[in-house]
Amino acid sequence: MLSVSHDLARGGDWALLQMAMNAISGMNAQLFERDMHGLDDILHASLLATPMGRCRRMAILKLDDKVQASEANHVDQQDASIRAHFDEAEKMLILPEGKAKLAEARATYAEYLASTREVLRLTRAQNQKAALDLENSKTKVLGDQLDKELEQLVAIKQGVGKKTYEAGLEVFSRSRNTLVVAVAITILLAIG
Repeated sequence: MLSVSHDLARGGDWALLQMAMNAISGMNAQLFERDMHGLDDILHASLLATPMGRCRRMAILKLDDKVQASEANHVDQQDASIRAHFDEAEKMLILPEGKAKLAEARATYAEYLASTREVLRLTRAQNQKAALDLENSKTKVLGDQLDKELEQLVAIKQGVGKKTYEAGLEVFSRSRNTLVVAVAITILLAIG
């Protein structure tokens, strides 16, 4: 009789441990798949927007048509990558606040890109003064605004990730405590 109770308790411990580990594993997967991957895409979009400023400045400084065309081509390549990262990040956003902030960042990015392209157009038309004026009065300001919006979006994603992590720790703690109690009962049943 004692061995039957012991085997049942031990089997119950194993099932409980497996349930807890599955719950923790699911939360970890959620943390990394949804929360961290979305964060990665936002950070990549932010990092790709920065070289656009370098492209604009190179186009303004260099009067060579080939350099200006090359910089315009770089901007187009970065634009495609940024849009792809925005699309991927959008799939990973779960809070309405995050979705609204991404929509705001997309709108700012559209203005930033249009202004960047206008700077490049002005440089190709050999109007460096107008290009520089636009760069300093509008494009740079939009770039700073975009950086700020993306930083806020990163903070939102980090908050969601932190909540998921804390929920995983809570499940682990409860499971560990329950398992300790179950092991203690098993020992008492085996002894007693």
